Amino acid sequence: EKSLAQIISGLQSSSDSLATALRTVVLIGVGLAAALAGLVGYLSLARGKQAAAAAAARQQTEDILSTVREGLFLLDGDLKIGSIHSQATAQLFQRESVAGLTFEDLLRDLVTPKTLAIATKFVKVLWSERTKENLIRSINPLNEVEIVVGEKGEKGGGETRYLEFNFHRVRRDGAITHVLVAVADVTARVALAAQLKGAQDSAQSQMDAFLSILHVDPVQLSSFLD
Repeated sequence: EKSLAQIISGLQSSSDSLATALRTVVLIGVGLAAALAGLVGYLSLARGKQAAAAAAARQQTEDILSTVREGLFLLDGDLKIGSIHSQATAQLFQRESVAGLTFEDLLRDLVTPKTLAIATKFVKVLWSERTKENLIRSINPLNEVEIVVGEKGEKGGGETRYLEFNFHRVRRDGAITHVLVAVADVTARVALAAQLKGAQDSAQSQMDAFLSILHVDPVQLSSFLD
């Protein structure tokens, strides 16, 4: 009986220890489950916020690209236009889409072969690290490019317009990854400059005529007026 009592006491003590250990394990498991649930909830909330921020940024980008009047697009290392560009780009070049076109194909039917060769050569030079950033604008041969859009008939149809190209190199980790091209229609500016030059030439002609009159002999001038 004494041995049996000791065995029963030992079993009871072991049972109590196992029960305590089991309760501890259960509590730890519940705590870990709660922590995991909290972490999952936090990650889901953070992911939702990131998705909302990304959607908002994407919408803002689309709003900008659909609103600006300039053509904006990126050229990759193969001089191909990316899939994201402003809506004005296609309108400026009279195309339904410009994505995937090379810069050369974009201009091929709009400019003279000489202008096309110069433009292509200049854009290729932009990928060279030896080309200084502050010289790009000063050596840019495409700051006023004459193009012809619309139907080109035998009688020289089509509308002549002038485009201004600006180029900005995009870098990532110090390396050139893309070239950002901004295109603006400067036809009105060119026309205004031509009108101003015409007015200046006319004024100069009138001034020259007036000065020539001043050098005429008074007797001859009086006789001519009479």
